[in-house]
Amino acid sequence: MSTQWHDPAKTPLPPVGTRILVYCADLVGEPWQYGLEAGVVTYDEGDGPVAETRHSLHYPGDPGWWWAFAPTLPDA
Repeated sequence: MSTQWHDPAKTPLPPVGTRILVYCADLVGEPWQYGLEAGVVTYDEGDGPVAETRHSLHYPGDPGWWWAFAPTLPDA
């Protein structure tokens, strides 16, 4: 099963608290923002839902990143 990636400019982020994957294509010139990271949807006062990863906040209007629903792990 392949991962379906969403352009945040076209597909709104899921509800706050949802775990997601974030892929950043490094169009903003920060090398530490490039690649795939786990994230969560949080709320930034004044901007609304944003994707928060260990390294950055990704805003829906920012270019060069996409989100996908994080896979769920089976119960142990």
